[in-house]
Amino acid sequence: MSNLEKTFERYVAAERQLCDEAAPLLGAIIRGVEARLGVRISELRVTVDWANSIDGAIIANCTIVQGKETDHSSHSKPSNGAEESART
Repeated sequence: MSNLEKTFERYVAAERQLCDEAAPLLGAIIRGVEARLGVRISELRVTVDWANSIDGAIIANCTIVQGKETDHSSHSKPSNGAEESART
């Protein structure tokens, strides 16, 4: 097995572990934001900003890649998809 294959396997394992551990916590945070702000997040990108970290603390940048407004009216009508880019 080449070094490239070993590196790929490590990243696959890291991705799986991150999803297993972070998904429940991130899901709860997303649902809370959606409920408070009346939006529906369908895709979220999280990047780690090591360049601006202090003492090794992780600085995370979150970008909503795609979302929809929720319908707050008493009438049921289809909502239009709206792409958003919001950084936190």
